[in-house]
Amino acid sequence: ETKYFKANSEAAAARAEGAESVAMGPESVAAGDNSVAVGNGARAESDGGVALGAGSQATREGMNGAEEAFSNESVASTQGAVSVGSQGGERQITHVAGGTEATDAVNVRQLKSVQAGSVNYDRHSDGSVDYSSVTLGQKGTPTQIHNVAPGIAPTDAANVGQLQELNQQFSQQFGSLNNRIDDVEDQANAGTASALAAASVPQAYLPGKSMVAAGAGTYNGESAMAVGVSRLSDNGRWAVKLNATGDTQSNFGAGVGVGFHW
Repeated sequence: ETKYFKANSEAAAARAEGAESVAMGPESVAAGDNSVAVGNGARAESDGGVALGAGSQATREGMNGAEEAFSNESVASTQGAVSVGSQGGERQITHVAGGTEATDAVNVRQLKSVQAGSVNYDRHSDGSVDYSSVTLGQKGTPTQIHNVAPGIAPTDAANVGQLQELNQQFSQQFGSLNNRIDDVEDQANAGTASALAAASVPQAYLPGKSMVAAGAGTYNGESAMAVGVSRLSDNGRWAVKLNATGDTQSNFGAGVGVGFHW
């Protein structure tokens, strides 16, 4: 013991088994080359590993070319991991300053800032994550999503461009349908005017005589003319009539009728 280093234990001595390793604390073991174990029962088994604190275990080897999670970057370092606890004996690391470089540790404040600007899954009533539901923004403050590619599959999101194109197509089809409906209405009105014109044409009523007559009709903005030729037989029992019509929709028609009195 020295003035600035004290130890109080009756347990077994520390063991520095790896080359260039350091073990400090009762029953601590630095088994890996260049490893460090500090604390009661701390174990640093990987090369270059560091175990800090009682019961801590540093067993993870260096990444040595493996890809990082999330970034998918390959890391060439062969140094073992730094451990401050063990499975079931984890520790918090407090008073951590915010990281500034790519390989710095980050603190909870930084993570909260990232979370506030990220997309989060909703949660069930029991607090578990609902992976089928996502809400953007806070209640009452909707969020815009930019640079959305056009959807292809039935369950893809559509962008405003697709909706505008669909609206334009719908407007064109709706306008075409309106025009067709208006045309049908005009044709129907003209047909009614033709019927009224034909019905207004007088018919011969003197036996053995013929009559040429004309009639006109109008209905809901459309008009028609009709011309008719009719004759009554000499005995007055047979009647025949022929009508022709034309309307303002350029439709023409004809009709013939025969009647017998008894």
